[in-house]
Amino acid sequence: MVEHLALVIDPFPRKPGAVFEAPEAEPEESPFAVLKRLKDKEA
Repeated sequence: MVEHLALVIDPFPRKPGAVFEAPEAEPEESPFAVLKRLKDKEA
């Protein structure tokens, strides 16, 4: 009975009318840009 109850329960409950809005992804910085910044700091 516990197994059947666990299968019926919604694993991701949401409030009625709620809409998922994905956050905007920030563009990743190039590894070469990071190295250039480090080089500029040393000079």
